[in-house]
Amino acid sequence: AIYYRNLVQYTLTNIRERFNAAENMPSFPEPIPMVMAGGTAMAINFIELVRAVFKDMEKEFPIPIKEVRMAKDPFNACAKGCLTAALLEMQNQAG
Repeated sequence: AIYYRNLVQYTLTNIRERFNAAENMPSFPEPIPMVMAGGTAMAINFIELVRAVFKDMEKEFPIPIKEVRMAKDPFNACAKGCLTAALLEMQNQAG
C-alpha cells in the first residue's frame, strides 16, 4: 500500500508540474475525467487510492478534473493509445 501511495503521489505531482510548465496549455470548457489504465491500475482499491491522493492536491491541479475513473478496458487501454498515437504519427509523416 505504501509503494502504491508513493507511486500515485509521484505520478500526480509530475502530471501537475508538466501541465504547469507547458507553454501551449489547452483550455477545457468543462472539467475533464482522469482515466486510469494499465496493469498497475488494476490492483484492488487502486482507484480509491488515486481519488484520496488527488483530493489532497486537487486545489493545486492546473486543470479541473470531473472524476477519477477506470478505463473500460484497463489492461489494453495503454497499448491501444500507443497504437493510435503511432498511427497518427505515421499519417503526419506521410502527409
